[in-house]
Amino acid sequence: MKKCGSIALVGPPNAGKSTLLNAILNTKLSIVSHKRQTTRFALAGIHIQGDTQMIFWDTPGIFQPKTLLERRMVAEAWRSLEKVHGIVMLIDAQRSFEEKDIQNILQRLQKHEKKIILVLNKIDLVPKETLLNKAQQYMTTGIVEDIFMISALKKKGLERFLAALDRKMPEGEWEYPEDQLSNQSQKILMAEITREK
Repeated sequence: MKKCGSIALVGPPNAGKSTLLNAILNTKLSIVSHKRQTTRFALAGIHIQGDTQMIFWDTPGIFQPKTLLERRMVAEAWRSLEKVHGIVMLIDAQRSFEEKDIQNILQRLQKHEKKIILVLNKIDLVPKETLLNKAQQYMTTGIVEDIFMISALKKKGLERFLAALDRKMPEGEWEYPEDQLSNQSQKILMAEITREK
């Protein structure tokens, strides 16, 4: 039986959402940059695993917006949560649990009925004991269903993460053809990549 579901990748800027999506798809679909807000619209990357099609929405980083453009980008990120089957919150494992951006996201996510999957990224840069302490902090929020520790850049921990998502996807026909990697046309993607160079 085929399965198909959508997953929103959310988190503060520079958490590694685009790097994670590119690692899952094994191709450079989403723009990776150290600049804040490189991802300016929700981009869907399509991953097939066996009989399951998973549609990952790479959303703009969520932070306290100051300009009209920033407010629109953050609103776009929150809109992406409305109809998904799973929410993955990606956090740079080097960042503190108490940081304002992270706490604001957690507080707003607590208003959603769905549990979230937390991914601590860049684990190769943080001692194991620190990672375990951070995981315990996030579990106290009451909204974290699972925690995965990965290095998106080095593609460590992805198999276990994807297997867990696969189990959560509902039965249903695929939304996209088997050979399609994104909801955006190649022309649009190339224009976006060229703009960022």
